[in-house]
Amino acid sequence: MIVMSRRSASARKAMTRAGAAGCTAERLPWPAATFDLVVSTTSFDHWADQRAGLAECARVLAPGGCLYGFEDLVDEIIYSHECGTSKPDPGIYALTCERLRVEPAQMVFLDDSGPCVEGARQAGIHAVLYQDNSQAVSDIEDLLAAPAAVHGPWY
Repeated sequence: MIVMSRRSASARKAMTRAGAAGCTAERLPWPAATFDLVVSTTSFDHWADQRAGLAECARVLAPGGCLYGFEDLVDEIIYSHECGTSKPDPGIYALTCERLRVEPAQMVFLDDSGPCVEGARQAGIHAVLYQDNSQAVSDIEDLLAAPAAVHGPWY
């Protein structure tokens, strides 16, 4: 999946007309210099031609725009199709803690799915239900500011 920030009214129109479902990273349907931000969310390894996909991402970026690979922003990626379990199964949360080498109380989980957030909470993980950016940031800041007795030591 590629996520792009819409930077102008023409970009919004381009997104509406083209839609993201019918394209590949190697052939993006938007005009050059349309977006100020392009983020690849764990899809780069699955692109048929990574060099062509990166060239397309660069083409649709406006001058001064940013391209981020989600894989570069996180410590661990767990693919449910590879490990055989998915949210809200308790096993996925246990595997995440194991791979990150943390206790559940040392984690904060953010998701927009109520059942997945509840699953994380049942696994002993601090969980935030995403509704919008400001609410999510505020809720996470509140968790991080809470005394260590509430959440255990943060690492």
